[in-house]
Amino acid sequence: MLEDYYYCFLATTAVLTGAVGIYYYHNGDSARMLMGRVGWEAAKMAARIQRWGTSLVGGFQSISGEEESEEEEDSEQEDACPDTLIYYKHGEENCYRTDSLDPSDVKSQDFEGATVAFVRRADGESNMYKRINTSQLETTEYGSLTMEKVPKQFLQVELMVPSVSEAMDIHHSLSEFYVYGNKLLDSAFLEWYLQTYYGTELPDEYCLKIFDKDVNQLTMERGDVIVLLEGTPAYAVMKEADLRIEEEEEGSDPPAEVGNVEETEHEGATAE
Repeated sequence: MLEDYYYCFLATTAVLTGAVGIYYYHNGDSARMLMGRVGWEAAKMAARIQRWGTSLVGGFQSISGEEESEEEEDSEQEDACPDTLIYYKHGEENCYRTDSLDPSDVKSQDFEGATVAFVRRADGESNMYKRINTSQLETTEYGSLTMEKVPKQFLQVELMVPSVSEAMDIHHSLSEFYVYGNKLLDSAFLEWYLQTYYGTELPDEYCLKIFDKDVNQLTMERGDVIVLLEGTPAYAVMKEADLRIEEEEEGSDPPAEVGNVEETEHEGATAE
């Protein structure tokens, strides 16, 4: 009985494969368009199934009481590593970090030439990264810095390079950067991100192909940036030049200086 089903499946598959091959041979352009639509619909279906599965697992975890108790959370917070400041300078192989956000530690750093910077905060078994404007590294009030998570926004992010046939998936580590107010995927961010997480350099010519959580397809080029926002959708794609103009036109008062510097020895930043 099972053998009959098996042979029936093989025969059906062979017939369909042959039909697709003949159609592609005689109608190549139409066949490619059809396969593109089928792939697009399959991607949307996979995204819906992923969201459904995530919601289902979350519900079971809540019902079964797998969430950590308040005592465990307090214990984790006590054992958590202190917040640190990480910054990167264009063209250098290493990024630098402070031991803490103590004012004396921050003031001892050489921020000249820094192109991207983050405050790294432990969040359970992972980290959260809050991007800091490189022009305000010495004046940001780190002691009052808050981090508010933004739900996962992108299902897939691919780096496309004209001289390379295959796309490179780069979305796997982005979850740590889903923090309200962060600027992501601009050229300065990508230069540091690709070197840190993938050990590769950002090419001069590239574009990003992105599927967001609602399966909308986006294309970004050099000069574009994503800003994480409140509301729906929780992101906006902008030109870096336009964003800089908006930030300058806001005219907000610069942050106060970071406390008084203690006269203690400090070894400076350490290369990661």
